[in-house]
Amino acid sequence: MGKTKLIKVGIIGIGAGGIGETHFEALRRIGGIRVTAICTLDREWATSYAEKYAIPKVYTDYQELINDKEIDVVHVATPNNLHYEQVMYALEARKHVVCDKPLGVNTAQTAKMLSLVKEKKLAHAVCYNHRFLPLIFHAREMVRRGDLGTLTLIRGYAMGDFMMAIAQIDPNHWRTSPETVGLSKTMSVMGGHLLDLLQFISGLKVREIFADFGYVDPTREGITFDGQDFVREKGGQLEDHANLLLRFGDGIKGTVLLSEAAPGHKVEVFLEIIGTEGCVAWNLQKINEIWIGCRTQSNKLLYKGIELLYPEAQAIAAPPSWGQDGFSESFRQLFDAVYRHIKEEKHLIDTEPDFATFETGHHM
Repeated sequence: MGKTKLIKVGIIGIGAGGIGETHFEALRRIGGIRVTAICTLDREWATSYAEKYAIPKVYTDYQELINDKEIDVVHVATPNNLHYEQVMYALEARKHVVCDKPLGVNTAQTAKMLSLVKEKKLAHAVCYNHRFLPLIFHAREMVRRGDLGTLTLIRGYAMGDFMMAIAQIDPNHWRTSPETVGLSKTMSVMGGHLLDLLQFISGLKVREIFADFGYVDPTREGITFDGQDFVREKGGQLEDHANLLLRFGDGIKGTVLLSEAAPGHKVEVFLEIIGTEGCVAWNLQKINEIWIGCRTQSNKLLYKGIELLYPEAQAIAAPPSWGQDGFSESFRQLFDAVYRHIKEEKHLIDTEPDFATFETGHHM
């Protein structure tokens, strides 16, 4: 793809208040690309949205959007159970794909998607957007540069109460059903971003997990474990809480607590990387600061200030230097990295980008 060519994008799954709108808002702030088509089942809503933002085309059938010869890149922002068929169709049509997380509902699906995207030599990304916050990049550089010494322990928690409201308002919401959300609910929704961050910052992959699940609603149908595999059956459940014991590469131990049924917690994500010489901790509720624990000097609280960050973190810090980066900006930085990758045709060579790829999606 020529570097000066305008890249044309289609979004599948855009709808009122959904993550597809977050994709669009971020994409329209990136130069050299244009969203030329959107797809949703509600044509009336989509037409109104397209008119508001001058989007040329509206589809209600995702295959028609993908078959549009003008489209270079497809964004998949639909419920989890639809990712596989839509991603595979897009890859067969030789479209680059950006998929919201999780990539699929099981490893059989993600393995096939990963195999096909490698065969087609197309660009691929999964939206673990929290990576693209300046203080996350700074924490990763602290690990890489040896500021923390030898890593010894990794821990974190992710707490929220939004699923309690969703289940109360709409008991049939797609996020409450194993048929649409997949084999796991809290592990996937709350745990996905946190586990990705722990691996991204530490540079270590999770190799083993022991998980203990808890349930708030004992009558909900869902998933059980039959001793060998997860199976769908009446009386099974999708977890509301999860306690995880982790073993990372190099034998490093970790612990994680997850909950989607913690009243008063509004998507609070905390992580800490601990080493022999220091620690670094970050909380999503204080998105633009990190706490640095030191063994031989006073502890530090580092706020986002471009002049204070390592160069790798400076590169993704939005101006002004004292401004507050947030959720939507992390998507813009993620997509900016993806589209630079496409423009420079790095998907044709063996490179490991900073954004999560289908390899990450399969591992998760």
